[in-house]
Amino acid sequence: MSAPAPAPTKDRRNLLLFTVGGLLVVLGLAFFVSPLASSSPDGLEKVSQDQGFANSAEDHTLGDSPLADYGVEGVEDEGLSTGLSGIIGVVMTFGAAMVVFGLIRVQAAKRRRGEGPIATAGRVPTPTRSTSTATAVSITSRPSASSRPSCCSCSSSSRPRARPCGRSRPTR
Repeated sequence: MSAPAPAPTKDRRNLLLFTVGGLLVVLGLAFFVSPLASSSPDGLEKVSQDQGFANSAEDHTLGDSPLADYGVEGVEDEGLSTGLSGIIGVVMTFGAAMVVFGLIRVQAAKRRRGEGPIATAGRVPTPTRSTSTATAVSITSRPSASSRPSCCSCSSSSRPRARPCGRSRPTR
């Protein structure tokens, strides 16, 4: 039997409530406000009419898709069709964003664990000791404490002040 999932933290719960609340507001706006949009031609359509090349326009390959012309195919009521189209668009956009940000989150977790090609990018290979005849190389992101220059002026004083490297010395 698997262990129960850990309880979400307060910050995580607040983020979830904010996300769900925002999604509900956007879904409501998409359903109730989108049917009230202007039926006048948009800017590109207006320019094509003014310049006289609107009649030469041809339907594109997705012109007869289920969501063409801001409506849902098969729904007779124009307002309902537009509202449903808005909801479908919001859900698809939210789903795509969840996938993209999920992939970014996975890559960030791999980078923190030191896995994958992104985790080692920008690091300088440093030689290490090896028992074989070939020279081994490890990837490190920082020089070891022994190879960093010591800060003589800071190490002898007991009060905290800025080191030449810019870091302040911890108080004891």
